[in-house]
Amino acid sequence: GIVAMQSLGFTSLNALMLIGVINGIDKSLFNSSLDLGGNSSYTITKILIPLMRPGIIVVGLLTFVRSLADFSTPIIIGGSFNVLATQAYLNVVAYSNLPMAAAISILLFIPAIIAFILYRIFLKDSNIITGTNLRGESNETMVRIEGFFPRLFQIIAYLFLTMMILQYLSIFISAMTKQRFGTMYFTFDNIKESKNYISGSFLRSILYSLITGAVGSIIGFLISYYLEIRKIKGMKIIDFISTMPYIIPGTFFGLGYILAFNKYPLELTGTGLIVILNCIFKQLPLPTKASSAVISQINPQVTEACKDLGAHDIYILKDVITPMSKPAFLISFVNNFTATMTTIGSIIFLVYPGKKLATLVMFDAIQSGEYRIGSVIACMLILITLVVNITFSKFLLEEKNVY
Repeated sequence: GIVAMQSLGFTSLNALMLIGVINGIDKSLFNSSLDLGGNSSYTITKILIPLMRPGIIVVGLLTFVRSLADFSTPIIIGGSFNVLATQAYLNVVAYSNLPMAAAISILLFIPAIIAFILYRIFLKDSNIITGTNLRGESNETMVRIEGFFPRLFQIIAYLFLTMMILQYLSIFISAMTKQRFGTMYFTFDNIKESKNYISGSFLRSILYSLITGAVGSIIGFLISYYLEIRKIKGMKIIDFISTMPYIIPGTFFGLGYILAFNKYPLELTGTGLIVILNCIFKQLPLPTKASSAVISQINPQVTEACKDLGAHDIYILKDVITPMSKPAFLISFVNNFTATMTTIGSIIFLVYPGKKLATLVMFDAIQSGEYRIGSVIACMLILITLVVNITFSKFLLEEKNVY
């Protein structure tokens, strides 16, 4: 059950990343293969998959680390089957044994850092984010769905789509129904009852997500600017450090914040600021990589021309680099907002009972057996993140049309 749910949960993000890899591949290679008599199966197995191999390894490593650090799925559906992440969580919440939780987190950190090193090695050979064609140039190919491998991939895709539809339908049905004498009937009682659980948690989640989205995007953009444009010494080390939080298990990251910010002069425990800072730096790799992908495509002659005309670096950043990096900012903002609205692992130890976020309220409701209340909260989270994603995707498409 744990493996099935984690596989379903991580497939969507992996697919988006691999789409970026495919978009970065020269499609003329596929057309050449087809023109020379290669069928669809041959083109996929001999050209597409080898070119995607670095990207496949990267998403595999990321999935490994995210599965390693996931404690909510094993707790909810794993029953008595324990993993290290759940033991770290229980040692903090149930037993107040921070030293034991820290020791378990270090055990999680060791394979995570090994995966991180491999991730950095294979990332150099992949085009996970840089495949976006900002100019909208046509780079299409016609690989027909015929042969064994295309049919197999098609069947797998339809099975996944069916399972995702069933999963989301079950959430919405659970939120809108009840059982009476063994008969299911639709009702709004679940929504009314959820008011006692929600209170101000959704407004707090939206506020934290907006701040994280904006600040995280700005910080990621500045790191990429000084790395790609200014090429300041030491920025590669900062980029390396900024990437690590994405790999570090959430429980390890959260415990680190508790131990680091519980005394003067950085006593932040119990405040909203420690949650926001945790979310910003946990998700910093996404805006950094997205900004680097866009900034690296800016022609250096543009900035050189500005300098020749007497423009100061501040004006180059404000009037040239920033407007050309709007797509990266929008992507970063959406990713950070969505991740903060749905995160649990790294902040579960940082949020006080009176200042809970919506995801933690949902987690508590499910833990208490209130599955219908949890479904209502899940539906609200889905709708909020969906509205934000659709809205900003519209702005992103408009920006691409400008290019």
